[in-house]
Amino acid sequence: MPEAPVKPPRPDDSDPVSPPPVYPDPVVLIHSAAELEALVHRLEGVACLAVDLEADSLYHYFEKVCLLQLTAGGTDYIIDPFLVTDLSPLKPIFADPSIQKIFHSAENDMAQLVRSFGIETVGIFDTMVAAQIAGHRRFGLGELVRHYFQVGLDKRFQRHDWSSRPLEEQHLHYARSDTHYLEALRDHLWARIEALGRTEQAREELELAGRRRLQQKAFSPDDCLKLTGAQDCDPRALRVLRELFVLRDTVSRAEDLPPFRIMPNEVLLLLARRAPVDRRALADIRGVHGRLVKRVGNEIVQAVQRGLASGEPPPQYPPRPMRPANATEIEARFQKLRQWRTRASERLDLDPAVVASNSILYAVAQHAPTSLEQLRSVPHVRSWQVASFGTEWLTTMSGR
Repeated sequence: MPEAPVKPPRPDDSDPVSPPPVYPDPVVLIHSAAELEALVHRLEGVACLAVDLEADSLYHYFEKVCLLQLTAGGTDYIIDPFLVTDLSPLKPIFADPSIQKIFHSAENDMAQLVRSFGIETVGIFDTMVAAQIAGHRRFGLGELVRHYFQVGLDKRFQRHDWSSRPLEEQHLHYARSDTHYLEALRDHLWARIEALGRTEQAREELELAGRRRLQQKAFSPDDCLKLTGAQDCDPRALRVLRELFVLRDTVSRAEDLPPFRIMPNEVLLLLARRAPVDRRALADIRGVHGRLVKRVGNEIVQAVQRGLASGEPPPQYPPRPMRPANATEIEARFQKLRQWRTRASERLDLDPAVVASNSILYAVAQHAPTSLEQLRSVPHVRSWQVASFGTEWLTTMSGR
């Protein structure tokens, strides 16, 4: 990796407002199994396929994919999975390693494709990962498209309920923009990565990105401890909070609404601390509006009463791992590596987390390797990091 790379250009807040995209051809809508089969035939043998999807997690408890957008050979396609319920014909395309699948922030979309349609994705290029390696500190798709193509994407529908129908022209215009520029964006980013001498870093990070899958975690009552502010609750309030947390999830499932649309986290915490034991007391709590009281007021009071009467222990935070005997030495090495990273990120004009995450630096400090061979065996350390920084890490930790 070069010592003084050319700084990649970045989007600038002072840039003038960019014009909206103008598409040379209309989007191709896929509304039937026959149209999907014809699309699969067109996609066989293409070099790359840009992919995005729209889901409805902001509006429903049971999240579902509402649109699947694809771009190949300059043509934008939008598949409506409400009309084409069997997307299995796409499986061979997504499993073909010779067809590169281009995403912007791939992890969640790949997990959704598996959960919703059983589609596994092989051979990805993530333009968000590539943008970070190329030196961009702001790597949202809209900012990158504005920078490289002088086009302003309309983001008004980021929070749109994509489960609603019919789809209007403006919705289709928005949806196609998420894949239309990805292939050309990939080319720009890769050219920048090559100019900076970071191709090995990019290849390894992109390969790792292709392996990541978000795991859907089952509901647990003790997850109420993850709410911001729960750590300040006493045991009595925690028992009430757990009951309210379970109630909210039960109502959310029954009404197919996201939990925050039933009761925001802040309201749950206020209720847990104030512990109202009748409906009249609910009205005195900020954020508890009349609709909520009418909807589940009795259930809230009953949950509070259950929490107050509970003889069970309050939810417990997991015990902290035992402090190792050499914790002081580990922390000293970790801080040295963090100081090194600050200098390196300035030298390379890279975000510190792209140079090395805190978890990787801590693992290196904990294992205290004394050779490059030992460094390679430290969990999660990348090969490119050993090649680029390994000697510096060893020297930094040894104090030489």
